[in-house]
Amino acid sequence: MKKAPLIIGASLLSFGLIGGGVYAYQQLSGGSAIEVQPVAYISTSWWGDVNESDGYVTSDMTQEVMLQDRKVIKEVLVQEGQQVSINDPLLVYDSTLVELELEMQRLTIESLKVNIDSAKRQLQKLNSTQPIAKSEGNPVTTMPVSLTRTRTTEGEQEEVLTYATALTPLEDGTYSLEVKASAKLNVSFLYRLKGLDEVGQTQISQPIQLSLTLLSDDGSQPMIKVLDGSSLEIPAEFIEITVSDYFKESIPDEPEQNQPDHEEKPDQKPEEEPEQPTCPEQPVCPEQPIYPDQEPEEEPDISPDLPDLPQEGYTKEELAQLIQEKKTEIQTLELDYKEALLKEEKIKKEIENLTVRSSVNGVVKKVGDPSVGSIEGSAFIVVSSDSGLYLKGTLTEYQLNEVEPGQMVEVMSWDTGNSYIASITEIYPYPVDDPYSYGNQNVSKYPFVAYIEDATDLKNNMSVSVRVQENVENSNALYLDMAYIGDENGRKFVYKVDEDFRLKKEYIQTGKVIYGSYMEILSGVNEDDQVAFPYTKNIKDGVKAKEMTNIWGTRYDRKYSTIVKRNLVP
Repeated sequence: MKKAPLIIGASLLSFGLIGGGVYAYQQLSGGSAIEVQPVAYISTSWWGDVNESDGYVTSDMTQEVMLQDRKVIKEVLVQEGQQVSINDPLLVYDSTLVELELEMQRLTIESLKVNIDSAKRQLQKLNSTQPIAKSEGNPVTTMPVSLTRTRTTEGEQEEVLTYATALTPLEDGTYSLEVKASAKLNVSFLYRLKGLDEVGQTQISQPIQLSLTLLSDDGSQPMIKVLDGSSLEIPAEFIEITVSDYFKESIPDEPEQNQPDHEEKPDQKPEEEPEQPTCPEQPVCPEQPIYPDQEPEEEPDISPDLPDLPQEGYTKEELAQLIQEKKTEIQTLELDYKEALLKEEKIKKEIENLTVRSSVNGVVKKVGDPSVGSIEGSAFIVVSSDSGLYLKGTLTEYQLNEVEPGQMVEVMSWDTGNSYIASITEIYPYPVDDPYSYGNQNVSKYPFVAYIEDATDLKNNMSVSVRVQENVENSNALYLDMAYIGDENGRKFVYKVDEDFRLKKEYIQTGKVIYGSYMEILSGVNEDDQVAFPYTKNIKDGVKAKEMTNIWGTRYDRKYSTIVKRNLVP
């Protein structure tokens, strides 16, 4: 009767193998499935904010044109007694200063673009840099390490200007440095002045202008030379040379050698000495001839393994800090870039508004003298209406930059019970008190004038209700719940379902935020997609997705984009 225990043991073993196989399959196939939501369920649309306030109808409308500060009149286009209609030009300001400001702003934008691209290349280089190990005996020193690098030659230390040389910044944006004329000038130092990387291949920063003070060995008779990285030319064969030889200047620290002590006769040739080939210190140097009375000189060992030479590079911790600082710099530059674009649009709008137009149908009552301008704050041009009805209302400070002349507003009269459409003709740039408007009373209100084309049954001084809807460039834009949008060092992303019904990390472009919880999607997600909560435990690329369900067993069918039912009872 020993078969029963054997059968039971075999069964348990089989179940264990099956369970382990299922677990292994789940792990290999991406682990537990993560529930996803259809974008259609967690998104919304937006047609702009609506401002409701009270206004009144008037037939006695007067337009007063005040001259703007810091602007010069180019031409006055009307005269007293002239009949004008809505949108007729009254005067034009000179555009010279504003166009110059626009050009300077465009240069600022281009400069920011260059700086952003340069910072991104530097970040890419840092990301591809391999960290170096810390040395217990000789701690690693990151660049820049010191004023100059030194190397030992026959018991003496000579200065070498390298890529790591620290420079002293000046208030005017240039740099300065003091160095002995006998110091060595390495080609990598010139690369740095030109804004190149250490091997002179890639432009990573703006060129540097350096004021170099040359000192003789005794520190006297300084000589100042200026190196401008933007115009610096580096010979192809240049490796390293002394600073004095680079500038080809005679530094009076030693008497000149090989000077003849007598004049040479025309028919007498000077004694020719064997020519000593000059070769700057470089990794590969042609062999020099050896003369009988000359012993071969030993090349100084400048190997980086010497204890007095710092190992150039970054540790893992230092590299991580540099990467984070560079990311922060890029984020700041991108923010400055967006602000510069907004300022550019503001200047463009100012150029469009250099022509002042009539906001009423009427007669010009007053025109000032352009050479005198406005006197004591009085209006330069006055136009009085002679026909039609106008609406006077207010806008909030938030709508001031969104609503423009020519936009339509809805007018509702409780006396007539009718609705009317009015076209905004003028928006005043100064705030007023409006105790009758709805909403937050702490928000500033700006008056506007609108012309009512069809004013049937309306009368002068009649109170009306006004609805002003903000202009929206794209009313079909998609706004996704921000809970489903992840952030990775300033880059927005979502986890959405791919064609294999697995999750894939997708970086997206976003826009404005509405209602404090929905973000505009410019690219990367559409209404037919399904997305997961980006901070779900164990979420990653390739994880299997699971369709959303509720307590009634309802799920979203991704094929037909409809709601279907399924039986959850096994």
